[in-house]
Amino acid sequence: MSEFDRPGFALPPVAPRIGPFSSGDLLEVVWKHHADPNEELLVVEHGTGLIPFSCVERRWTMAGSADLVDYRSPLGGDLDPLVAEAVRTVGPGIEFSFDSLPRAAADVLADGLSASGLESAVRQHTVAAVLELPDTFEAYLMSMGKKDRHELRRKRRRYEA
Repeated sequence: MSEFDRPGFALPPVAPRIGPFSSGDLLEVVWKHHADPNEELLVVEHGTGLIPFSCVERRWTMAGSADLVDYRSPLGGDLDPLVAEAVRTVGPGIEFSFDSLPRAAADVLADGLSASGLESAVRQHTVAAVLELPDTFEAYLMSMGKKDRHELRRKRRRYEA
């Protein structure tokens, strides 16, 4: 069993609308093919929460290459004990640095670090647009005008051919 097969990877992400980026399947592929040879993995989990961390040279981040994982989020709830466990596990002299976190995920991790006695600060790096899409491709097509729908179907046929 791999670290990414844990049941906690089925829990919902703290931050909504992050797509597949917190799934164990995606993180396992990214880890297998893009992890630094010196990178260490730490997955902390209990029944209601899971956080996958990785570390290179005492700098801890959320698992997954920053070039490939667009959004990161802890999974489940009651995460302060998980952050505390990670802090205890990695010991003193460490740095936690998290990027690509939606605000909800950043706040949860900052709260967990503060509850563990560590100082933390949340800074906005950039803003990402989020596009609401219909549940089905057909509903998406129906939201377009006739000309755009025709063009998209034509381009799809050409691509498939």
